[in-house]
Amino acid sequence: VKGILLHIDSPGGDAMDSNDIYHLIKRYKETFHVPVFAFVDGLCASGGMYIAASADQIFASPPSVIGSI
Repeated sequence: VKGILLHIDSPGGDAMDSNDIYHLIKRYKETFHVPVFAFVDGLCASGGMYIAASADQIFASPPSVIGSI
């Protein structure tokens, strides 16, 4: 594996699930030393934004909405 691409289109989700995914991605990155990229295609809010924050870079299509409260 040379890298991981997270394709995100999410209105959010449960904080616990998002936290688990975030930490699993961070652990994978540290263990295998691979870059992680997030691509937002649509909506990325709340839990989706939390998960995207685990990536090294976040990219988005022009009409995407990204943010968290």
